[in-house]
Amino acid sequence: MALRAAVAAHFRRTEGKLTLAVAAVLVAAAVAGLVGALSIGQRADLLADLADRRGAVNAAAGEAYRALADADATSFSVVLVSGEKVAAQQRAFRDDVVAAAAALDYATKAVPEVTPTARINELTSQARRAYLSTGTLTTSERLAVLSSLLPVYTGLVEAGWVYSSRVDPVGTSYLNEASLLVRETMLDLAKDLRDANPPEGVDSFPWFAVAVGLAVVLLLVGIQRYLARRTRRRFNIGMLVATALTLVAFGWLTAASLVAATNAAASARLSATRLVPLTEIRAEARNLDGAQARALIFPLIGDLDDLTARTDRLQDKLAAVRSTPTDAAALEITPLDVAGLHALDGAVVEVEQWRGEIKRDFSATRPQYADVAAAITADEELKDELDGVIATAGREVDQSIVDARAALAGTDVGVAVLMAAAGAAALAGLWPRIAEYR
Repeated sequence: MALRAAVAAHFRRTEGKLTLAVAAVLVAAAVAGLVGALSIGQRADLLADLADRRGAVNAAAGEAYRALADADATSFSVVLVSGEKVAAQQRAFRDDVVAAAAALDYATKAVPEVTPTARINELTSQARRAYLSTGTLTTSERLAVLSSLLPVYTGLVEAGWVYSSRVDPVGTSYLNEASLLVRETMLDLAKDLRDANPPEGVDSFPWFAVAVGLAVVLLLVGIQRYLARRTRRRFNIGMLVATALTLVAFGWLTAASLVAATNAAASARLSATRLVPLTEIRAEARNLDGAQARALIFPLIGDLDDLTARTDRLQDKLAAVRSTPTDAAALEITPLDVAGLHALDGAVVEVEQWRGEIKRDFSATRPQYADVAAAITADEELKDELDGVIATAGREVDQSIVDARAALAGTDVGVAVLMAAAGAAALAGLWPRIAEYR
């Protein structure tokens, strides 16, 4: 009882209260440093996930999407050409299949989840294929299904070529079935693999960490006011330094978080307004190549209307992407450069000319079969126009993520060190005042 009374009496005196103040400041500095470091570390981890795992999957999905669309168009072109061009087109098709397989393998290595074989067999069964594009699948399942369907697709195309070389009409059926598998299932799965949205939390304001920092500043100011009343000293150098260090630490944390959030959001907007639409336009153009070739080999009622409608959709999508430079400032994204604008203008002209060629080629006065086939298989201009813009957009998306990560680099360690220094400065400022009462 006597010890308790003595301790209570000590803490009622000024030196006891200052001792409590020292303890409070040291605990507050430690907690603030820990909270700040964890806040930055969590954001850094989310950005690492966006750059590494999601970035790998997004890049692989884009490459697989491109390669499958090119392969679909080329599979029909093989039937339209003759001589040495047959081997060249077949080689192009197989190169695209290899590229798609490599992209899927690369993405699979970045995804930790593994889909069981039984689940893959269930999803790729004949009964389930028609519903794959509308079902809810995990990233791992989508990758596994695409990898499993790729040899099925290749087998259908190779069989179609063999039968077509024998002038057997079943060859067209194989090619058409392969094209349906790509267009109605595989391309949709590849498209749905892409997820460029920043992970939840990476583009938000660090309210909790900033609130903790503000609470420490208020605590330091309160202690300084108490000191001013008790000691009649207007300023305490140690406490002023501790306050300044705390403000610097959490000002740095706030600025770094905001810069990282801005760049992460810009990456998502660039992907949504430029990279993804252009990739889809390129793939749809290659699908149109294939559909035009299929209509020549295996005509169906309504082909002209369908092909014309596809060119209209391509033009609308190109116009939407072309209009984004005027909104670049509002969207906080990098505007298209002169080369990009020129390429998109050229793509718009190419699609307009394509529409006219389709109407001509499927009219009563269309050119010779060989001329139409040659025009379809040689139509590479639109792809060439878009590839450069897509590559530039991809680099800008990646650079935004790199900039976001760079903004956070070292901030967690810096905040922890500054708060440790703030605690030491407060201790250095208060300890002489405590000693005065001994």
